Amino acid sequence: MTRSKNLLLLISILLLGAVFILLAEYFFEIQPNNLIACPEETTEPCEDEDLSDETDTESPDFVACTMDAKECPDGSFVGRVGPNCDFQECPAVTPEEPTVSKTIVCSEESKQVDACIEIYQPVCGLVEVQCITTPCPPVKQTFGNSCNACAQGNVISYEVGECEGGA
Repeated sequence: MTRSKNLLLLISILLLGAVFILLAEYFFEIQPNNLIACPEETTEPCEDEDLSDETDTESPDFVACTMDAKECPDGSFVGRVGPNCDFQECPAVTPEEPTVSKTIVCSEESKQVDACIEIYQPVCGLVEVQCITTPCPPVKQTFGNSCNACAQGNVISYEVGECEGGA
């Protein structure tokens, strides 16, 4: 009698588990091809060969790119952005510009970066300040690198190196 009760309990648990998995797949639309991650060592657009089937015309729901960064000739850093996980464009640098104490303007793309590389190459950022009563001039602040400075969103531009006076 005890043996049949144990067997009935085991079968009930297995059936409940199967029902739970089916409900989870239905409600959460769990499908293995909904996520695509770019390989770390690539500069080419990432594509999943399994998604290239002619009958499947849907695009993936989400594209996850690696958080690596590329250093640009001007000393700034850019990250990868979707949908193809390409590196963002580096700011244009003209050869006539001097390399010492040049002011680099933060682009709109660099202000919207999700993550920055953790490397210490200090820059002196010109931070826009909002005052309540009168217009305020921007203030200088030292940041760990150019990506961290521009990612603040309120940094207008930066120069390579720490701010004078330890700001």
